[in-house]
Order: sequence, then structure tokens, then C-alpha cells
Amino acid sequence: MLLGVDRASMGGDRRASLVRALLDGAANISLDPWVRFRTLRELAGDGVDALLASRIADPGASPAARDLALEIAEINGASEAVAAARKLALDGAQSLKMRVAAARVVAARGDDIDRLALRPLATGLPDDEADQLKGIALSALWRSEAHPRALISLDEVLACLSEPRWKNYFGAYRRVRGEFFQGLENDELPAVLTWAIGRIGNHGTDDYSREAELTDLMKRAWKDATDAAIALPLARLATEWTEQRHRFPLPPDSSGVHDRETRRTVLSALVTLCPTHDHLIWDLHVLIGADDLPWLMENAVARDTDPEGQVWARLAFDRFRAVVEAGEAGPTSRVQLIEDYWSLRERSAALRDESRWYFDEGVLLDSEAARMQREHRARRVDRQSNEPAQTNIQAAIERELVASDADPKGHFWQLVYWLHARPLPGDRVTFDSARFITETEMWKSADPPWRRTVVELAHRYILAGDPEPDVWYGKQLRHRPAYAGYLSLRLLAEFDPVAINTLPAEAWTRWMPVLIDALPDSNDPHHKRLMEQATNLAHDAFVTWVEREFEAEVDQHRDAPVLHRVPAEGDVVLADRLLPRLRAALPGPALGTLLRVIHTARPAEALDAAWAIVEGSDRERVEVAAAFLLERDGARAWPWLISRSKLDPGLGKAVVEAMGFGFSRDRTVFAALPVRTLAEIWEWAVSLWPYREWQGVRSIVSGDELRDKVLVAIEQAASDPRTTDEALNRLHVLAVQYQQFDWLPGVVQRAEHNVRLRRWHPHEIGALLAAP
Repeated sequence: MLLGVDRASMGGDRRASLVRALLDGAANISLDPWVRFRTLRELAGDGVDALLASRIADPGASPAARDLALEIAEINGASEAVAAARKLALDGAQSLKMRVAAARVVAARGDDIDRLALRPLATGLPDDEADQLKGIALSALWRSEAHPRALISLDEVLACLSEPRWKNYFGAYRRVRGEFFQGLENDELPAVLTWAIGRIGNHGTDDYSREAELTDLMKRAWKDATDAAIALPLARLATEWTEQRHRFPLPPDSSGVHDRETRRTVLSALVTLCPTHDHLIWDLHVLIGADDLPWLMENAVARDTDPEGQVWARLAFDRFRAVVEAGEAGPTSRVQLIEDYWSLRERSAALRDESRWYFDEGVLLDSEAARMQREHRARRVDRQSNEPAQTNIQAAIERELVASDADPKGHFWQLVYWLHARPLPGDRVTFDSARFITETEMWKSADPPWRRTVVELAHRYILAGDPEPDVWYGKQLRHRPAYAGYLSLRLLAEFDPVAINTLPAEAWTRWMPVLIDALPDSNDPHHKRLMEQATNLAHDAFVTWVEREFEAEVDQHRDAPVLHRVPAEGDVVLADRLLPRLRAALPGPALGTLLRVIHTARPAEALDAAWAIVEGSDRERVEVAAAFLLERDGARAWPWLISRSKLDPGLGKAVVEAMGFGFSRDRTVFAALPVRTLAEIWEWAVSLWPYREWQGVRSIVSGDELRDKVLVAIEQAASDPRTTDEALNRLHVLAVQYQQFDWLPGVVQRAEHNVRLRRWHPHEIGALLAAP
């Protein structure tokens, strides 16, 4: 169904009349890309093809009409329209957007002659920075599901596959390159793999798209790499990849390690490259399976005199050692394995040279060599143990615990520092200071008396310690004595609430900068309790330090995260102190944060300041202030923005984006607006976002209130029963234009039925949809 009409039963003249109406009203029609096929299908018919071709070829037609004609031609197919689209795609005087749409029609609906005509576009155009025309032309010329036969040779395609101008490119060129690499035939793989060697790129380059394409190419080649003609160029590509990107790319996915024949064929090809690539051998072990040792030794013997004979011998010897030393073989198997290795060793000079200094008997027998190996492994295990570091940490904690009891101000912060230590192999130590004291290993393993001692020391440190805020506050520094103070407060809040409640105001004043600068979990109830207690007992210090942190963060980050970290909303004193900053040259992000905070305490002053800012010339501040007004003073701000954006369309988009796409985020923004204002907002929004880039905007006026008003108004129009085809076409065009209303197709179908019965007249629908 299209707009409630069975298109299959429509005559050719009726379809042509409907298409003409759609093209004439194209400027007011917003087609949703997700439903355009369903909306525009089955419109082919007598006269439609010629109508579409004439509109496509008419340079005087509106761009919207030509674009819609191309869409209808692409969906329905039409020979005359395709011919016109082919001419348009090749016309350098036309806009790039129009040529891209025309080329898409030819690629989708053209025959071999039509598609072959796009060959000049496959080399790329200077003004086609996104390579859209090139991608569409290549998709038309190379084989695909829609076109199984290629119209140009593989060499021609490779010549056209130039480097994308955008690293993170997308669209038709990205799609055709991906399909090309994944759909290659076996006889095409050697040439493409050789071509790809020169396009790997160096390590560290930001070219994820190219890396993904070449990975797809290697995956495709791996599937048929048992063919030596494919395995050798694949090996060359993998070798160059390793040289340039410092990473061995084979097998291209984890499932590849289970294909023994493929692994062995590719490994054989890689071995031939090792004599000219010294470091390649160290990457080949990932391709060697558990059962490959006999095969490796046979190759070491058979290729003993070849240039790569030494490589086979090294791989065989390394695998032999791994099997014997790692215990992969039992005692009996090991005996047999050593005998086999020794017998083959006599037939290969390379194997003898590899194992000349290796004590084979020491692995199996209780000999001096075996004893030396056991001692070596024991020393290696000791070096990897963290017991020495753990011992040093425990000693430091006990030392600082005793010192803190005598001098908490000078030593407790060092105790906190060592509580966050973690041991590393050997005697090395690292410090993870991001954890609370209760999350450290020492606290978790300690007994209750030890924990009570630490809590008491924390209380004494809060009473005597000095956070020294002038040294670090507002400078993005972590001062250990100050941070220890915050952790102490946090420890008291959790384990000694009586001590927290009895702290004097002077202590809260002294530690206020630490609380403000902390970055805790926003859901931490203990931190919230600390902030409430601090602001109640030392509010003047709270305001002073928040103001100071505000200034520092604005200078460093152009925003004020501190207003989100502390309970600033509703604080009249803080709002009065920060209010003058609204009139200063405050950056946009900080301005938005400050407006919302001040509005909670001084709403009138915040709104007045915002209205003064939107009349200024600073574009960033205007956008942020306007977004704030849309949320807080919508009845007045929306009409202002709609009127202003007629002169400055970019302002409307920028303001809504600065608002954080509030339409879809918070529908309560529109709850108090009248229906007429909602309709005006919708009409304005779809003019800026015609392709539904923003999903929420189309649901602003979909409520039952407006629906009921439309139905009532249509019924009131029943007294004028005109039934001309123009009226019906107008009805369908309106339904396309207002397709965001999920209830409208049913209304249209009912209205059309009554028009046919000479009862209703729909000519006022357009006005009714925008009326309250």
C-alpha cells in the first residue's frame, strides 16, 4: 500500500499524475530513507518513464525534483530515465551531488552498455573528495550479486583503486573495495596480493580502513592457500607487513591454526623468504602445530643443501626442544624422539650445526647437564617471585605505623602511601593510589585491632595535618599529604561516624579544598555525607574554594566540572558570588554549566543574563545561552529561535546540538508548550534535518490531541464533496510530506474512501496539520 492506495490497481495515467504531483511538490516532501523503497515502489507505468527522464534532463528543474525523480527511477527502473541519468552522471557542469545520484541509478538499473559508459568516472574526479562517483562507477563495472559479469579487466580495476583521500572513508568507495577484496577468484588472488604489497603502510599510521581491507584480502587468500601459487604471494605480503607494521599477520584469524595443510603450505613459502629477511624466522612458530615435528625434520633433511636448509633445521630443533623440555612427550616417547632426532641429525649438516652445543642426554638422563638445567630454572622462578617485594612492603608499613603513632602529621601520609603498594617480581614495587584504604591487600588481610589502630591514626591526622593547598590546588597535582587527608576522612565516615560528627569547624575549613578537588564515585554515600557535613559547618570556606577551583578549571579546560562534583545547586550565596562571571567572556561549556547552576538559586537573574547573551556577537556563547533558554524558557525561546534561524540557518542546528538533542532526551521540555508552537517547531526542524538524522524531532507533534483535532476538522469539511483527481493527488502528497505521523495513513485512507463516495473534501489538510 502507498498512502492507503493499492498501486497495482492504478492505471498508467493515474500513476503519471501522482508522480507529477510528487515531483511538483518535491521541495516540501521529506522522504525517510528507511521507508523510501516502500513509499515509492510500483510507480512505473505509461508516461512515468518519459516524465522522469524529462525531469532528470531538465537543468531548470529544482534540485529536489530531479533528486526525487532519480530516486523513483532507481527504485522502479525505467529505460528512458536511465539514459537521462547516464548523460547527467557524465556531465561535468552538473553538481557533484546530482551526478552521484544519477550514477547510482545507472549502476542499479542500467544494462551493460549503460554501466560501461561510467568507465571515465572510475579513475576519480578532483572535486569528488569522498570518491563517491569512483565507488559507484567501480560497482557498476566490476562483478557483484546484481551483475555477475565484470565489464573491465582486473588490471583496470587495480589501476583505479587509488588510495582513499580520507583515511576514515566511507560510502560507495569503501563498500566496493570491501566487496572486491572478499569476492576475488583464485586465479585473481596472486596479482592482487602482489599489488597489495605496495599499499601496506608503516607502523603507527591511522589507517584502520586500509588495514581491515588488507586483512580481508589475507583471509580470502588463506582459504585457498594450499595452492602454492597463492601461498607464495600471501607469504610475501605477510613478510612485508611484518617489516613495516612490526606484527606478523598470519593466520588472519584464530580458526586458521587448525588447517594443517594450509599452515604447512604457507610456512613452506615463508621459509623460502627467510634467507633475505633475517628476523622473519622468529614469527613462524605461530604456524607450527603440535604434530609438525616429523614434517619439519624431514624438510630439514631434504632441503639440507638449499639456501633455506638452515631455517628448516632451526625450526625443527626449536620444536624438538619444546616437545622434550616442556614435557609434551612422556619418558618413552622422549627416548624414541631423541633417537629419531639423532638418526636424522647424521643426515643433515644443518641439524648437526643447530644442536652442536645442546646436551641432548641431559634432558632425559639424571646427568650433570640435567642438574644444571634444574638449577637454572629454579633461579628463573626465584627472579619471577614477588616475595622479596612483599616482605619489603610489610616492613615499611610496620615502620610507618610505629612512626605515625609518635608523629601522625609527619608520618601517617607515608603509611597511607605504603598501604597502596603492590609487589612486582623481584624486589620491585609499584603504587596504586587510586584505591581507598579499605581496598588495599593489607587492610583486607589485617585483623580488627590493627584496623582500629589505623582508624585512630586517621582521626589524629585530620586534627593535626596540613593539606598545604597553595602547593597543589587548581594545578592538577596529587599532593600525597593532602590525598591522605581525604582518604582519612573517607575512612572515618565509614568506620567512625562519631569522630566525623565531632570534628570542629576549623578542621572542615582546613580540609575543604581536598574534599572539593576529590574525584570519588558519584554514588558513594560516604563522600556525600562528608560534603554535606563540610558545607554545613564551613560554608564560607566552601564558597571560597569552589570559586577558586571554578576559575582554575575554566582557564585549563574551558569548563567547570567542579560545579558537578559539589552540591552547588540551590546555593544562593554561591550563586551570588558566581553571578558576575555570566557577564564576563566565559567560554561556552563553562557558561552552560554556570547558567544551569545559578538558575537553581536565582532563576530570574539566570534567564535575564541568558537573554542578554543571545543578543550579543559571540557565536559560541549565543548558542549555549539559546540552548539553555530552550530548556528553561521554551514558550518564549522557541519562537525567537525559529525566527532567528530564518536569517541564520546554521544557528538553529548549532543551538539544538548544544542543547544535547533535548528533543529525544527529555520530552518534558515540550510539556507546557501549546500545540501550535509544537507544530511550528516540527515544521522548522524537518527543514533543517530533512532525512531524519535526528530521530526524536519527528515525534514532537504525534500526540492524541493533535490527531483528534485533525479528525474533527476533516469531518467538518464533509460539506464540500469535490472528488477531482487533483484533490486525491494532493491528499497523497500531503501524506508523503507528513509521513512521520503513524496515524495519518489510516486517516488518509478513510478520507479517500469518503471522497470517492462524494462525502468528504480533503483540501484543508495542510492547514489543519499546522493548526492548534
